[in-house]
Parts: sequence; C-alpha cells; structure tokens
Amino acid sequence: MIVCHCFAVNDRRVRSAVADGAQTVEDVAEMEDAGGLCGGCHYAICQLLKPHQSGGCGGDDCAVPVTSSENPQQVTPLAPRRQFLEAG
Repeated sequence: MIVCHCFAVNDRRVRSAVADGAQTVEDVAEMEDAGGLCGGCHYAICQLLKPHQSGGCGGDDCAVPVTSSENPQQVTPLAPRRQFLEAG
C-alpha cells in the first residue's frame, strides 16, 4: 500500500526503514523520503512505527512529543507540511 504519495513510498519501504533502526517520522523521512514533504502521511508512518518504539513518533498527529537526543529538554518538531506551505 502507498503510504507517501509525494514520493510514492509504500509500507514495505517504511517497514524496512523501521527494521533498519528508524524510530521517528523524521528518521523515516531521512531514510526513505516518506513524510518529508507535505506531511499527509505522518499519521500512517506513526502507526507503522508504533509497535516498534516506546516514545512518540514525531509526527504531527502523534500525541507523544519526541525529544532531541542532543537536548532531551527540547521537543523536536517535525513540520514539513508547514515548511512546504510557507515556501511557496
């Protein structure tokens, strides 16, 4: 099933990224591009990540915030949809 329509990324590629260590939507975006543009697939990616992690997925629809590994007090926002819309 296609998860990210912007980059035509299917669920197998997202699951592969998870198997390779992706723990957040941002990780998946870095590894497979999914979730890196409009943000419409963040919820679906978060659902695929959920069984494999204990924290938040970092997606716009996730209720659990993800903290930065460099600064555990700072929440790491992932908002490519807003960045895309602001850019043009």
